[in-house]
Amino acid sequence: MATSKAENGMRKKRARSPEDTTTTPTQNALQKRPKTTVSTPVVLEDKIFSGNFDIYSMRLPFLAKEYLSKESSIPQFEQLYKTILTYQAKNDRTGQCFLANANTNGRFRAPSLQDPMEGFPFDITINSITIKDPLTFSSSELANFLTPKTIKKERGVTAMMKLVDDHCGIASASGSFKMTRAWMKAATGDEEPAELFEGHAAFKVNFSGLYKRKGHGSGTSCEFAFWAIRAKKDENGEEIGLGSRL
Repeated sequence: MATSKAENGMRKKRARSPEDTTTTPTQNALQKRPKTTVSTPVVLEDKIFSGNFDIYSMRLPFLAKEYLSKESSIPQFEQLYKTILTYQAKNDRTGQCFLANANTNGRFRAPSLQDPMEGFPFDITINSITIKDPLTFSSSELANFLTPKTIKKERGVTAMMKLVDDHCGIASASGSFKMTRAWMKAATGDEEPAELFEGHAAFKVNFSGLYKRKGHGSGTSCEFAFWAIRAKKDENGEEIGLGSRL
């Protein structure tokens, strides 16, 4: 089966074997105070980070040129969003994720992260989901973004990742997931708001002796920055993805 352009956009490493808007004076004073980081559990009311998303690596050249054209030094979020929609319509993407709430694990799947024995993508769970305001990225994470200096410190979600089930050929597996909303356009008429998210994902799998003896090396890993948009909907208005919105 041919690998899609979006799937090839992920950096992969394989190891080798050996609200009320009224503002009062008091509110103005509070707004001038330095912003602090606050961690709170994700709740169902926080719809921004709930649901199914299609993920696109920032290393995809045909998206990178839409994000930052030669004529502009400012990210073109709306143009990028429209271009991603054309690839989503063809089911072409780097991966998928589903986020629910603090009491329900999410899911993550990327075709380039495959079990070498089974030939299918690893089924990965997203857990320890937490909202942070603001969400920050480490220097090593920012190095994977196209324009690190333009990444704003906004409200976002952070979580850990691991395999859903134990595998006899896997010694250990773990990863991290972060995502924030970078841009949105208000709804017009019957249309829903347009939203573009950006984030970072990293996952590492260490193989046990069984996989090593079969010639699959000591493990596999990936780390990449991404853009994401909400998943398509079916004829009943339900999202098409890895989970059901609660």
